[in-house]
Amino acid sequence: MTYNPTNPARQGRTRSVAWGLYILSLSLLSYVATPGASAQDRASGAMLITARIIEAPSIQQDRSLRFTNVTEHTQTVSAKPEKEQTARFVLQGRRGTPMHIRLDAEASLAHADGSILTLQPKLYGTPTEETTVRPLDNGGVVTLDEAGQYYLHIGGDLAVTEATAGRYQGTMTMQVIYE
Repeated sequence: MTYNPTNPARQGRTRSVAWGLYILSLSLLSYVATPGASAQDRASGAMLITARIIEAPSIQQDRSLRFTNVTEHTQTVSAKPEKEQTARFVLQGRRGTPMHIRLDAEASLAHADGSILTLQPKLYGTPTEETTVRPLDNGGVVTLDEAGQYYLHIGGDLAVTEATAGRYQGTMTMQVIYE
């Protein structure tokens, strides 16, 4: 409400217009804020939600990676699948599913006296037990066969320069992840 001292007649009209605007804005606010304003002002829909749970991949080790009878003055020794020195694993999971294979970039083998040998791993694989293994890229993708299996062989090159005679041991991590 405004007061206009120069024209008292307009004072009543200004008050009426102000009340009218106030009532109109309250009406609009209640229309917008009212949940059931009108069926024409709304729409709703439904969506289908699905989930497919697949079995988690598993890794079973058949044999360990082994370097045997290495002499102290050897520079590098290699473990290859054809010599059956490689570690061998059977991947199991959902048949026909691609999987990423990741290995540590290198592994350390320690001796009791603190000496360390370094292994540069190499990955080989075959979709079936009977076929020839082939080299694989670390971080590469393999596809599980119809039985949901894939055979991995892990070999590598072991640097033996200036090694102390004795037994060395270490571990390496391999990850398999569905693509």
